[in-house]
Amino acid sequence: MEIAGQTIIQLVNQAVEAADANVKHALDVAHKLSHELRAAEQRNTDLEADLRYYKDRAERAAVRLAEHSAHREPSLALWLR
Repeated sequence: MEIAGQTIIQLVNQAVEAADANVKHALDVAHKLSHELRAAEQRNTDLEADLRYYKDRAERAAVRLAEHSAHREPSLALWLR
């Protein structure tokens, strides 16, 4: 009976060690993914800021182009007569 008890204790200890290793691995993966998620969120924030910047520039350029075209058209029409 003593050998059976020791065998059971060894099996339980092996199961505990395997469970501990699985938990450590899961925590390592979760930690890595957490860092990757934070980096992706920051990249997304940066890209959204870039998008706002370039959208604003494009809108201002369109206004300037329209103003320039409005000033150029009358003189061009006079020149073509």
